[in-house]
Amino acid sequence: MTRTFFILVALVLAACQTVPKKAAVVSEPETVVEESGPVAEPDEAGAAIESITAGYKVGFLVPLSGELGGLGRGLLDAATLALFDIGRDDIELVVADTARDAAAAARQVAAAGVDAVIGPLLARSVDEAAAILAGPDRHVFALSSDPAGAGILVMGHTPEHQVRRLVSHAVATGSVRFALLAPRSPFGERMAGLLREAVAEAGGFVTAEVYHDPAGNDVDAAVAALASTPVLPGDMERAVAMLQDRGGLAAEVAIERLLDSGSLRAFDAVFLPGSIPLLQRTAAWMGHHDFRAGDVQLFGLGTLDDPALFREPVMNGTWFAVPPDAGRSAMLSRFRDTFGYDPGDPVTPAYDAMALVSAVISDPWQRQITDWRGFGGIDGLFRFLGDGRTERQLAVMRITPAGPVIEDPAPAAFAPPADPGA
Repeated sequence: MTRTFFILVALVLAACQTVPKKAAVVSEPETVVEESGPVAEPDEAGAAIESITAGYKVGFLVPLSGELGGLGRGLLDAATLALFDIGRDDIELVVADTARDAAAAARQVAAAGVDAVIGPLLARSVDEAAAILAGPDRHVFALSSDPAGAGILVMGHTPEHQVRRLVSHAVATGSVRFALLAPRSPFGERMAGLLREAVAEAGGFVTAEVYHDPAGNDVDAAVAALASTPVLPGDMERAVAMLQDRGGLAAEVAIERLLDSGSLRAFDAVFLPGSIPLLQRTAAWMGHHDFRAGDVQLFGLGTLDDPALFREPVMNGTWFAVPPDAGRSAMLSRFRDTFGYDPGDPVTPAYDAMALVSAVISDPWQRQITDWRGFGGIDGLFRFLGDGRTERQLAVMRITPAGPVIEDPAPAAFAPPADPGA
């Protein structure tokens, strides 16, 4: 029989008598630093820290030098804080810098006999390290947001989580015809693929994909093309049939709206991925081409959470998806008090990864890691799928002129598999 394994995190650091010191800066990728509990500073940057306890070893692979050194330091400090919060003094962090050579760093932590690995951060570093680190007895929790190979569990937040959640909520509230307005780039192509997959899974269909120059020079023409997308023969009947199959009040209201409007638009919802400057320009041109707040459902990625967009009239009511604050604000406050700087949200996956490893490393791994009920972290509920990808429960937010409000709270549980005992 399976059990639910939740990460238990202390929320009051002030009650502790000591705080973890900053870890040593590792200036060379060949250097390995072992840390245990509160960390003492070495006399020289890059020098090994002597382990003071026996127990489990966890490799930690991030860039600690170069352009991403600051982010890597924040991730390491977040993991150290998680160790302190949970109170495990029998886990050593074996740290190596991936800035120059991720494969060499991976070989070093593997040679140290680590029981698990957190990192690397970049997708290319994950690819370089995967063959060296992944194995049936040692899980690798990549901090990347990109899909990884076999044996790699992805802890980063991905656009896939957001798109699936938003499309699912859109269909549940009566939208089944979807359109895309995106940059003509690899990013835009990836977003198109995610939209198609999510829409097919949720029970809708895509009626338009319109692309613009990545610099936004032709956004006017792209928005005009989107606005003039014709309603194809049969699309109305297909949409009504899908809504009738779903049933419920939302479907009935959507059917009535479709029939009363004469289907003036070829879509019910539009996905708008892109940067803030592009979205501002897009919003301005959407207003010019007679889009009005609420006539179709707009949605996008977390980049929409920006005050510059709250002031755009057409963006009123637009959705984006974010992790619920299940302790993130409190953790970031403790982080600032402990380390003296603000790391920002990007460090939260490292905290959750370290807390998860601490919770399960001393018990048989595989059954726990794949438990369908998942784990509760400071970024909400998540679980690992069979291919290593992560599924997260996100909240849907709605933009208002005063700022975002909750449109639909994050679900409190995952749906069980067909055979929960499997």
